[in-house]
Amino acid sequence: MNDARRPRGRLLWRLEAGATPKLLDVRERLLSPSVDIFIDDESVASLPKPTRQNPWVTADISVPGAGTHTVALSRAPWGLVAEVFKDGMSLADGRSLEQARADAPPPMDAYARATGLAISGVSTSRVFPRWVALAAVLALLSLAGAMVLRTGVVGAELILVGSVLGTVVFIRTWLVFTAKVHARLLHDHHGSAARFAALVAVFLAVPLGLLLVTVLVASIFQPT
Repeated sequence: MNDARRPRGRLLWRLEAGATPKLLDVRERLLSPSVDIFIDDESVASLPKPTRQNPWVTADISVPGAGTHTVALSRAPWGLVAEVFKDGMSLADGRSLEQARADAPPPMDAYARATGLAISGVSTSRVFPRWVALAAVLALLSLAGAMVLRTGVVGAELILVGSVLGTVVFIRTWLVFTAKVHARLLHDHHGSAARFAALVAVFLAVPLGLLLVTVLVASIFQPT
């Protein structure tokens, strides 16, 4: 049972050790900060659970008759991931120990821990795709038409259309732009406090800018 990457609380490997195979068992205790390793139901080691600060934990385990194996623990979004290596090669998929380490999540600094690593797919989206640009143009044309008409049913309808389209464009652009900035800041080498301040500034700058534009537009429609 060498399904080493299956996310379960108890993971088993059958290791070749002469005529009698050995069972290497990794058991995760829910409320414990450690993970226990057993050989044929006999405890041989206890490793700390991977954390966001230390996402990669390894230990060399001597298996009677089967030599030394390396147990590597890492953390995935769905839970604990455990792999066993023999002579530097994974028993699950043949990857090298170095490759598995490179594939593991990097340590999280204070900024990443405060803001979270999870960045939605919008961070890879274009800020202004064609449909967003078209919606923005229609919103501006609608509001411009309302400014010309000033009053009447048609003017009110144009304001409604322009407001809805403008809101959709604003929220979508705000989310994508903030996510892109956040993705860049995660890999920035400046201090965590400076990066967090930059993220907050970007997050607030867009809605404050929209508020300013709204006030200016409202002043135009204000009766004289």
